[in-house]
Amino acid sequence: MSFWNKKKNEFDYGLKLLEFNGFENQPWTLDEAVKGTQIFGATGSGKSSGSGKEIAKAFLKAGFGGLVLCAKPDERKTWERYAEMMGRKEDLVVFSNVADLYFNPLAYEEGRDKNQGGGETLNLVELIMRLYELTQNYSAQNGGGGDDEKFWTNALKRCLSRMIDLLKLAEEEVSIENLRKLLSNALNEEQAREYEELLTDIQETEEFGQEAEKQNDPEGLQIAQVKYEGYITTYDKLTNDNYCVLCLRVASYNASQKSDKTTSSDYFLVKTYFLKEYAKLPEKTRSIIQEYFMGIVEPFMKGILKDHFSEGVHPDLYPEQTYINGKIIILDFSVKQYLLAGVLAQGIYKFIWQQAMERRDTDEYNLPVFLWVDESQYFINPDYDTLFQTTARSAGVCTVYLTQNINNYYFVMGGNQAQARAKSLLANLTTQIFHANSDFETNEWASKTIGQDYTKQRTRSENSEGITVSESFVKDYRVPPFQFTSLKTGGSKNSGVVESVIFINGVNWKNNGMNYIKTQFKQDKR
Repeated sequence: MSFWNKKKNEFDYGLKLLEFNGFENQPWTLDEAVKGTQIFGATGSGKSSGSGKEIAKAFLKAGFGGLVLCAKPDERKTWERYAEMMGRKEDLVVFSNVADLYFNPLAYEEGRDKNQGGGETLNLVELIMRLYELTQNYSAQNGGGGDDEKFWTNALKRCLSRMIDLLKLAEEEVSIENLRKLLSNALNEEQAREYEELLTDIQETEEFGQEAEKQNDPEGLQIAQVKYEGYITTYDKLTNDNYCVLCLRVASYNASQKSDKTTSSDYFLVKTYFLKEYAKLPEKTRSIIQEYFMGIVEPFMKGILKDHFSEGVHPDLYPEQTYINGKIIILDFSVKQYLLAGVLAQGIYKFIWQQAMERRDTDEYNLPVFLWVDESQYFINPDYDTLFQTTARSAGVCTVYLTQNINNYYFVMGGNQAQARAKSLLANLTTQIFHANSDFETNEWASKTIGQDYTKQRTRSENSEGITVSESFVKDYRVPPFQFTSLKTGGSKNSGVVESVIFINGVNWKNNGMNYIKTQFKQDKR
C-alpha cells in the first residue's frame, strides 16, 4: 500500500522514505531524494542489490510513478520482482520489442499543447540533435566540437528547421521517414530553376486564359486551356515522382488559403531555402549535410527504432502517465542486447520524459516521480542533465544514477571540459553512496567529497635514554581512499551483507556526529 497522500497540493518533503541500518533515527526523506542520488560501486559490489534495491523499493512503496532505463537484460525482471513485492505490478508499463507499444518522439512533441511550446520547430530540431549527442556519447566521440563541426551542425540545424516547417505547412506528419524523403528529394539548382519556370508558365497561362475570356476570344482561350492542361500534367507527374515537390505544392496552396502573417512568413522562408539556398549549394556541401543527417536518423530506418519509434504515440507511453496515474514505465531495450539502438531508444525517451516533468503543474499533479538509470554513463546528456537537476526538486523528480566509477562519466562527457562537466553533474546529485571500488579516482573523489579532519597521531621513537611517545594532530581524510576497497560486497562469502559509505550534502548524522555514515544493506534471497 502507498503511504503517499495524493490529496495534498504540495510536496511533502519531510516524507520518510528509507531508514539506514544503525541510523534509524535519521531517515532519508523526499527532500533528500528529489535532490538527486549517485551510487558508485565496482561490478559485483552490491550497488544494485544493496542500496539500489532499498531505494527502488522505497519509491514503489510510496506509490511514486517513474521511468526505468535498462542497460542490462535482467533489469526488467528485477523491477517486476520489486513491483510484485511492493504491490505495484498493475502499475508497470513494459515497453519492449515484443510489446504492442509505440512512441514517435517527434509526433509527441508536435502534438502536445501549443500553449506550452508544443510543436515549436526549434524544439523539434533540438530533439533530433539529441540523437546525435547520444550517438557521440556511446562511441566516446564527443570532442567538444571544432569550428568545422560547429559549421556543419549549424547547417544541419537550419536544414532541419526548414524541412520541419515544410512538413507542417504541407500537413504531413513530422517523422524521421518523411524528413529523410524530403531531403533525399530536395531539388538541385537546375531542377529548382525548371520547377520555378513551370510555375511561372502555369501562372502566365492562367492569366492569358482569363484575359482571353474577358476579351471573348474563344481561340485564345482554347490555346490557353491546352497549354494549361499540358503544364498541369507535367506538374502532376513531378508531384507524384518527388516528395519535396509534393510538399512544396501543398504548402503553397495551404499558405494561399490563410491570411496570417506567420504562415506567409514560414512559407516564404521554406520556399526560398529549397528553391534558392539549398538548391544552389555545391554538390559536395549538399552531400555532407545529407550524410550528416542520415548518420543521425539511419538507426530509425530499420529494427526496433523503426518498429516502435517511428509512427504515433501509444496512450500508455505518454510521459504524463507517470505523475497522473503513478505508472512505472520500463524501457526494456537493454544496451547489452540492442547496443546503440537501445541507447537511442531510451536516451531520447528519457530526454522527453524529463522535459514533461519540468512542465507539469505541480499544484494539480503533485505525485513525486523517479528516474532510475543503472549504467548511467550510457544515457548521460553532458549539458541537459545537469540543468535538469537544478530544477528536479521543484518538479518532484527523484533521480538515481548508478555507475561503476567516475571515469565512466569523464569518458562520455568529451571535450576539454569532461571532468568539469562530470563534477558539475555530481554536485547536483546530493546523496552520494559509495560501495566497494578499486578505482582510485572514484575513491579519491569520495574521500575529498566527505572531507578532511584533524586526527590524533602517535609517534614512537627510541634512543639511548629509552622510548619516547609523542602525540600530534594531523589533517587527513575522514575516510581514506583505501577504505573503499575493503567494503563488503554481499554474496555468500559475506552472508548477503553489502556495505557502503553514504554522504548527503548538508546532513550531519546524530549517531556519529559526522557528515557521513558507514552502513549495511541486506541482499534479498533469490
